[in-house]
Amino acid sequence: MRNNVINKLTLVFVLVVFFSCKQKQADVPVAAQKEAQGSQSVKSSQSDIDIHYSIEGKGNHALVFVHGWSCDQTYWEKQISYFKDRYKVVTIDLGGHGKSGTNRNDWTMDAFATDVADVLNTIEYTELNIVGHSMGSVVVLNTVPRLDDKLKNIVFVDYFKNKPQTILPKEQIEKMTTGFKLDFVNTTKGFVKGMFLKNADTILVNRIATNMSKANPVIAIEAMVSMMQYDVDTGFKKLRDENFNVHLINSDQRPVDTAYFDSIGFKSNSIENTGHFLMLEQDKAFNELLENILR
Repeated sequence: MRNNVINKLTLVFVLVVFFSCKQKQADVPVAAQKEAQGSQSVKSSQSDIDIHYSIEGKGNHALVFVHGWSCDQTYWEKQISYFKDRYKVVTIDLGGHGKSGTNRNDWTMDAFATDVADVLNTIEYTELNIVGHSMGSVVVLNTVPRLDDKLKNIVFVDYFKNKPQTILPKEQIEKMTTGFKLDFVNTTKGFVKGMFLKNADTILVNRIATNMSKANPVIAIEAMVSMMQYDVDTGFKKLRDENFNVHLINSDQRPVDTAYFDSIGFKSNSIENTGHFLMLEQDKAFNELLENILR
């Protein structure tokens, strides 16, 4: 009889412990349950494709990098290794790029911004810093209205140089994209090589030009058109109205209208002797500058 009582008490104890553990597990936020280090993916909220991203580093301060036109998250490789000890570094393959899916019909700035927001919805953070390179700057500009009040710094890399102009007419955009439609590979290679200085590392130049020329032409051209048609001026006004901390990091390849950006409260920074891919060409200077911005 005594043994039966002990057995019953033991069973009750096991069940209590079991359900207590289950309750504690259920209380963990969904984002924390999903979050892990390394490469992973999230299902797009607007189409049936996977958006791939990577997390390196831990902590509550997230540092998110968004790549440019016909690139992917590997273009931030030198930033991952530099910042991962101090930030939760997140790099993303926008839809149709890198390892992310291609089975959708929308390759606009709005669709890419949704990709970024979908990834951020899976991640826990108390502070968010977001960096966009080239087209990624436009994507970030479109993403910001979808973010919460944890956003601390916005950094645009080598895209915004002057006061936004009126949106280009369709005829002009058609003319500018004709070469890509006729011969995407060679037009892209020439286009990309023109973004480097004459004394740039030839191996890096050829690697990036070849890599970008392998992009899906349909996705690349639609993204380019959408980028040209985006209303940057309205986007800037939203940033000013919300008093965000906005920073520019530009190469010295082309002049920047610093007076205009000062007038709207954007902080301008530049890196000397570099082309468009300054985070790869001058990674040390770029990383140190970005680190100072984030402090």
